[in-house]
Amino acid sequence: MGNHNGCFSRRHHKNRHGSNSSPRPGKSEVPPYKSGTSDHGFPPQITDSSSSMSSLSLPYARVDSSLRALAGQAEGFGRLAIGGLQGPLYHVTTLADDGPGSLREGCRKKEPLWIVFEVSGTIGLSSYLNVSSYKTIDGRGQRMKLTGKGLRLKECEHVIICNLEFEGGRGPDVDGIQIKPKSKHIWIDRCSLSDYDDGLIDITRESTDITISRCHFSKHDKTMLIGADPSHTGDRCIRVTIHHCFFDGTRQRHPRVRFGKVHLYNNYTRNWGIYAVCASVESQIYSQCNIYEAGQKKVAFKYLTEKATDKEEASTGCIKSEGDVFLYGTQGSLLTTATADNIFHPSEYYPTWTVEAPTDALKKVLQQCTGWQSVPRPADYTKEEAEAEEERKKKKKEEGKKKKEADGGRAEADGGRAATIGRAICDDGPSCDRLGDRQNGGASLSLCFPLSSPLLSLFPYREKGEKRKREEREKMGEKEEEEKQTVTAEEED
Repeated sequence: MGNHNGCFSRRHHKNRHGSNSSPRPGKSEVPPYKSGTSDHGFPPQITDSSSSMSSLSLPYARVDSSLRALAGQAEGFGRLAIGGLQGPLYHVTTLADDGPGSLREGCRKKEPLWIVFEVSGTIGLSSYLNVSSYKTIDGRGQRMKLTGKGLRLKECEHVIICNLEFEGGRGPDVDGIQIKPKSKHIWIDRCSLSDYDDGLIDITRESTDITISRCHFSKHDKTMLIGADPSHTGDRCIRVTIHHCFFDGTRQRHPRVRFGKVHLYNNYTRNWGIYAVCASVESQIYSQCNIYEAGQKKVAFKYLTEKATDKEEASTGCIKSEGDVFLYGTQGSLLTTATADNIFHPSEYYPTWTVEAPTDALKKVLQQCTGWQSVPRPADYTKEEAEAEEERKKKKKEEGKKKKEADGGRAEADGGRAATIGRAICDDGPSCDRLGDRQNGGASLSLCFPLSSPLLSLFPYREKGEKRKREEREKMGEKEEEEKQTVTAEEED
């Protein structure tokens, strides 16, 4: 699970920097993105811990600014997913598997819904929970765990699953999240998944345009399968983006891919048991700026040869590695450059994405900030209200900046005035009512200002002292006058 601090929402912005990749023959020039790596075939060295985590450019700066700000904000192939943006809120008020106020009841409804939770705890699922189209399952503000079975996204579209935990799924073919068949426009974000009898996430049977981001995978064997088997040639349509995820000691399939196109970037995979990433029949995997950290098993990339049922010869897939780092003796086991050149480039499908060099700072962020996070549920603004709130915050920030600049200007002016006062000597010389002495570099400097001088306003504490003295003198004068009058009256008597 994550570090429960919502740290991906701190100082983020989407980058649109120039690419250092050369355009492919016959292709238009690659649109801009940020890679921060060399394209000479040598992986960059991971930096030490002095790298500043706060200086990283991370995705999804504003998705927690309002409840529905998630919609349409995914990076990668799932970028069009809007979930239940157009629907009302549905409040989960019970941990029961089914019935009024349950998660299952909300997910089966046909209309668009933005599902939120009013309770925290564990929902034990006795069977797969089917999710219909145009749903957002939003776990922000609570800690919700699903166990027993998982979610099934069957022939649906526009689904967002955010900030949930999945643990302890039991039974044959039981996955944490099963996406099949023919589902599309899916975004899975900030989920923690572990310990299911089959897969944690499976994407098969012509399901496509999916993004998996900021998820934490642990305590599992067959982590993620993309593409069912060599007989499902329709899976050639599959397109998946996996980014800023942490594969924490899971054994294999990070992912394993048949037929589909997969873009991996800024993921951290460590201590696998068999391999990290597997390319099988006709698959294309673009691995960009990921961190591969081996344990006992050193091979990061594996290739399996299988025969598609509509082909005469068996084939494998291919992996292109750009800017990845391979730590502790990790072996990339890449194919030839000529084979890798035939792979797709993500810019053919989406114009921008947020990618950083695979540094130690990125590694620490992925360890702390993936999976379920303890973030509050944002307010449910309308689009207009959200824009107005964003404008209000922007205006407040600008006003604060102007005030700070103005205060700085006043402080500088006051400093100049004080310096002038320090050099001033009054015209009356020692005969004036002096304010006293001021130490100046060890020497005593007499500040001799008439009490009527406006410069006294800069020394209010001195002015108050002199005022007290005047009042005391006036009282003394009044007292002396009273005594004199008393003496005169006695003499007359």
